[in-house]
Amino acid sequence: MQKTAARYIIVFALFLTFSLVKRSLAVAVPPTINVAAGESIQKAIDAAPDGATLNIAAGTFPEHLVISKPLTLLGAGPEKTILKPNQPAQYTPAEKDEFFKKLDAAKTRAQRMRLAMQIAGVVQTPTIDVRSADGVMIKELKIQGVALESDGRELGPDTLVTIEKSRATMNHCAIVGPFMNGVSITAGSDVLLDHCLVAGLWGTGVQIYNPDPRLPDKLNAMVMDCDIRNCYSRCVTINCDGAAIEKCRVSGSAWHGIRYDDCSPVIAGNRIFANARFGIYASGKTAAVVRDNVLSKNEMSGMACWFDNADTIENNIFADNVRAGLEVLGASKPSIMANTFIANPVAIDVGKINGDKQNVPAAPTFGGNTFWNNKSNLQVDHKDQPNPAGSKLEQPKAVDSPVAINSPWPIQPEETAMIPATDTRDYTKWKTIASR
Repeated sequence: MQKTAARYIIVFALFLTFSLVKRSLAVAVPPTINVAAGESIQKAIDAAPDGATLNIAAGTFPEHLVISKPLTLLGAGPEKTILKPNQPAQYTPAEKDEFFKKLDAAKTRAQRMRLAMQIAGVVQTPTIDVRSADGVMIKELKIQGVALESDGRELGPDTLVTIEKSRATMNHCAIVGPFMNGVSITAGSDVLLDHCLVAGLWGTGVQIYNPDPRLPDKLNAMVMDCDIRNCYSRCVTINCDGAAIEKCRVSGSAWHGIRYDDCSPVIAGNRIFANARFGIYASGKTAAVVRDNVLSKNEMSGMACWFDNADTIENNIFADNVRAGLEVLGASKPSIMANTFIANPVAIDVGKINGDKQNVPAAPTFGGNTFWNNKSNLQVDHKDQPNPAGSKLEQPKAVDSPVAINSPWPIQPEETAMIPATDTRDYTKWKTIASR
């Protein structure tokens, strides 16, 4: 009898425990909230509990979003769900008169531009602003800038997406202009930018930086399998340790594909091509890893190492760049190992920096590099030198074509409105908004 009662007690306890666990699991599942066209995404964000998923319908949403909690924004696809800055503000006649007085008093064209944009209702704050949030996912959206009545190159530091001191992922999103900058990631963040398009911007496509030198210069920023292209100033700018650019296609800048200064990112497995200046501009005290990239058809050089550069440059292909494959300048001392140089006027160009009073000679380390069909394999101060030690002078047996680069993202109308009509990306050839 006692054994039977004990068994009932055990069975009842197990049933009660199972019921409580089941109820707990049911409560813990984050809700899914549908946001229809014409509804406010920000209101849904404000009302959503932590961990919620916002299913955003197809349509255009003129909003400025601030996200400071963990949640998921899921669109219907970047060609269907589009976020733009807020609608133009409505001003009274008296307010307009006051704006015009300020416009008359402005001393520079840049000041007049900002005032004109203000009265036109152009919103310069980010379209998406992620602040101090732990666990944000943004997927299947298009974040679009605004059309301007004048040359967008005077817009200033404004950015479409900022991620500040947050852990966030953006997946399969399109971030396009016309605007100044695309995505800004600041120190203190942990960010993955994955399978995204960043294009058609007058400033920088993706910038990774520390906005306050007094703060610890730490972050984890991974840009993976993205297309970053046709950004006037630079496609990628890095000024903070902890960044990695991997398996991306970086092209079409009027200046540099990737620029980093006084930091040591990982640049691996990318296709960096058709930029008007350098594919990679690496400056200052750096110890980056540049590995397994194809740098081709850049209108100056595939890569340039400036000042106190100590990068590891290995297993890359430098092909058909207009001036040189790799430039080593100033007191740079990179390790240049197992790279392949094909059809460059100068494969490796070592020289001084004009205006550098110290004129410390560069001291690169060479080993195992392959040279084929370059006019000169090595120059120092524009004079031909013997081939570097350990060189191979042979046609590469298997080379991934540096020209055949496939992108999953078609060229956007926002890009064709800006870029030159010819293949060059020379900064003098770009279209202004007023010239269309």
